[in-house]
Amino acid sequence: MTTYIVSSGVISSGITLNSGDSELVQSGGTALDTTINSGGQETVSAGGVDISATIKSGGTEFVYGSASATTVSSGGLEVVESGGVISGAIVDSGGVLDLSGDGTISGGTGRHRHRYRHQRDALAAERGQ
Repeated sequence: MTTYIVSSGVISSGITLNSGDSELVQSGGTALDTTINSGGQETVSAGGVDISATIKSGGTEFVYGSASATTVSSGGLEVVESGGVISGAIVDSGGVLDLSGDGTISGGTGRHRHRYRHQRDALAAERGQ
């Protein structure tokens, strides 16, 4: 079990999170090319930036800051929390993108854009919004 802290002004690159591992990207910190395997977790705090993460089956990412170009593989989970912003995500079949509160989703490839809207609308309907 390893915990990585990416503090303000720090750039991490190529970290792999396995079962029990976690990474916290603090405000002003940047994580590049993180791989989140089963049981691994990444949290991007408000003001933190994540670029090109890959979330594999059983991996989880919580986004309060911003994340771009994330790939959510089958069985992976990306949760966009209130205030979080993601752009250009690719959600593979079986991957889950959960929009919570007033998080924002934008961009993505053409074939996934509809999926974002559908999931956002379905989640809003479940919450009675």
